[in-house]
Amino acid sequence: MGGLRRLVPDAQLVQRRAAGATLRELAPEYGVAHTTLGRYFARPAITSELKQSGRLVRCERRAAAERRAAERRLEREVRRQAKEQVALEGRLRAARAARGCCGGARQAPFRLCGLARRA
Repeated sequence: MGGLRRLVPDAQLVQRRAAGATLRELAPEYGVAHTTLGRYFARPAITSELKQSGRLVRCERRAAAERRAAERRLEREVRRQAKEQVALEGRLRAARAARGCCGGARQAPFRLCGLARRA
């Protein structure tokens, strides 16, 4: 009787191994010894499948890292723009106060200078 007796491999087994799980971590979940998994992964067909899954895992990790980097860049840009906006609003408020227009910072920022009142 050839072949594996107790190991019932599934798609997750190869994917988890490609993601870095050790044979000793995987073996108890499949009810076999780590050496049985070692022999299974040594098969040429499984080896090529493992390599392909490894490439896919690395590609997914790279894409996730790029997404996180893009999110960090976007967050920095939003913070920079918010800081710039606060500075501009402060300069506007100071200019209005210096002109004696609109009561300085007491009025809501959406109200226009005395020009809107005349209309």
